[in-house]
Amino acid sequence: MLSGIPAAAVYSGEQGEYALALREELEPVIHDPAFVGHVKDVIDYRTMDYYQRRYAEQEK
Repeated sequence: MLSGIPAAAVYSGEQGEYALALREELEPVIHDPAFVGHVKDVIDYRTMDYYQRRYAEQEK
């Protein structure tokens, strides 16, 4: 951990909570292009899923 922050984190800004945080053990691979690609795919999927659900709820 660097200064109390996980190796990689996306800060939510609310009460010091993180929307996404990676375990310290992943620090050696966080700059590996393959790992970055996989994480990007996960974030893209979660984003798409969020908007699909939001749209579906608005259609009700």
